[in-house]
Amino acid sequence: WFANARSAATSMSRITFRNRTYLDDLVVAEGDGTPGADRDGDGMWDMWEIEHFGATNAPAGAPGNDADADGVNNADEYTADTDPHAGDSFLAITNVTPEAGGVRLHWQGGRLAEQFVDYNTNLLETADTWQPVASNPPPTETHMQWLHDGVTHKAGFYRVRAQRPQR
Repeated sequence: WFANARSAATSMSRITFRNRTYLDDLVVAEGDGTPGADRDGDGMWDMWEIEHFGATNAPAGAPGNDADADGVNNADEYTADTDPHAGDSFLAITNVTPEAGGVRLHWQGGRLAEQFVDYNTNLLETADTWQPVASNPPPTETHMQWLHDGVTHKAGFYRVRAQRPQR
């Protein structure tokens, strides 16, 4: 558990158990324990940073760092709710298979982010023409699949993206 605190601190705690009082050092972690709190303003929830890096100011946990060297920085791992310490944990389409009447997509991601599948028939247009065709609210499985029924274009492009719920 995390006590309410505005910064890392060491304090004394008094614990009373069966009429005996014990004094012990208590380390209070940064963050207030509120889901969605981002006291350091780096765009990642404090509790997620503490869970994965031990503190909100750990150098390895900086948003632009890539702790597991999988090509996905910590900010994007946070957004997709993937594990920043596992090189095989990142948001990505893993397979696209044509089926009768459609196309089946397989992808991997995290559990606590909303996942979106977008579709486009022309990547050469200058305007953003991606169309959302499916969404998956959290909690989600880490390995998902979805059938895009009725696809009539001979060529199409897919992307999967994630968004953290706002607090």
